[in-house]
Amino acid sequence: MPTFQRWKARRAAVSAALAAGAGAFLVVAPYGCARRDTGDVTVTIPRDVIQERVAREFPLTRGPVRLSDPRVTLRAGSDRIGLETRIDAPVDLPLLGRVEVRARAAGDGRLRYDPGTASFLLDDPALVDLSVEGLPDAVAGRVASRAQALMGPVLREVYPSVPLHTLDRSLSHRVARRFLRGVRVTNGQVEATFSLTRP
Repeated sequence: MPTFQRWKARRAAVSAALAAGAGAFLVVAPYGCARRDTGDVTVTIPRDVIQERVAREFPLTRGPVRLSDPRVTLRAGSDRIGLETRIDAPVDLPLLGRVEVRARAAGDGRLRYDPGTASFLLDDPALVDLSVEGLPDAVAGRVASRAQALMGPVLREVYPSVPLHTLDRSLSHRVARRFLRGVRVTNGQVEATFSLTRP
């Protein structure tokens, strides 16, 4: 190919690359993309990725309560992330004394980003449901009431300390000096959008 034609081909290739880079979206990591027109960065995290990260933190113990077998739950359209765990704990009941309880506790919380650790955590945790296992119905209701009073403070302590996902270095640099503007669950994954302006 003549020199002039090679120069034209190289110039066309460079122009095409620049045009692609100026588009609306730029992929910056396996779980993220950035809008060049607004400066927003959207991080997409599949449920399986969150589940794998959360499972590393369990089992754990807070006082007499043992938490294990965590399961991440996502509800389409919600801005809250669900986390269900098995609990084993002693509960004191009038007349019956101390009863060893096994139950499933379902809670949820709002996503928070900690720039110091580049991790997503849960804020504003709430106990949504608690089901007691292996007890007669006549006793299970009383136990569940006591267990809920016990588990509420435990979840409020534990859930905000469990990392859901940690960004890699390249993506954490992309969201630096940005604010978490919005979170939504869609198609079995979490989408977290960071903006240059406060929400």
